[in-house]
Amino acid sequence: MAGRRMTALAPAIWALAGTSPQAIALEDQQRRVSFGELEERTNAFAHGLEALGVKPGDHVALVAGNCVEFGHRSNFAAPSR
Repeated sequence: MAGRRMTALAPAIWALAGTSPQAIALEDQQRRVSFGELEERTNAFAHGLEALGVKPGDHVALVAGNCVEFGHRSNFAAPSR
């Protein structure tokens, strides 16, 4: 269920990347990531998974700490383009 909620957020994230790319999307104690950078990094990660043969519907495990990098690789890993 949580995965569906997160995936449903992806279109809103991509819309913000288009209209407010400089706005802060993620922040931890060490850095901030804009919506534009989030979109760019998430697309790179998603396309990397595709290049490895991961297809829609495949399961991918992710182990990550509570940091901005988790946002790049979380359930938002559906490419916007």
